[in-house]
Amino acid sequence: MRITRTKRCPNCLCTQFYRVVRKKWMRLLRGSALYHCARCRRRFLVLGANRKPVEHRKATRTAVNGALLAYTGKKPEDSDLWRVIDIGPGGLSLKYVADQPLPNGSFTVNLSPARNRIAVRNLPVITVSDVPTGETAPFSNISVRRRGLKFEDFSLQQRMMLRWLVHRCGAD
Repeated sequence: MRITRTKRCPNCLCTQFYRVVRKKWMRLLRGSALYHCARCRRRFLVLGANRKPVEHRKATRTAVNGALLAYTGKKPEDSDLWRVIDIGPGGLSLKYVADQPLPNGSFTVNLSPARNRIAVRNLPVITVSDVPTGETAPFSNISVRRRGLKFEDFSLQQRMMLRWLVHRCGAD
């Protein structure tokens, strides 16, 4: 068995291979993968290959370059504000401090750029994920969490406003 850093057989330079089931000893070598060459049938170990995370979303999300806020009340002043991290046609993710109340399951959310009075109102969303970020809030020991929200069915006007919002607030 040979060791390489590229996904190419070191013996015959073939790029057609089969993945071998992960062995217990491979857990010690982070990012390793064991392959069988389809042509010469030799095994080779790939260490630290450029393995990119797989995107499972139907539509890609755009990172937000400015302050895009999400809230559940009628006005931003009346409710807790959450900072949107990325947004797309299928959903959004936001950061919030863990001591803030945040609804679970299905609920409606309003989106508004920080320096603009225009808002996309009453977007129906459902919670998909809620994970800790490892960060803490400034001047306290309260953890910051990240929540993923998926958009449910909404009107044509909401869809057009959301498209405008993604275009306006997306990173260039």
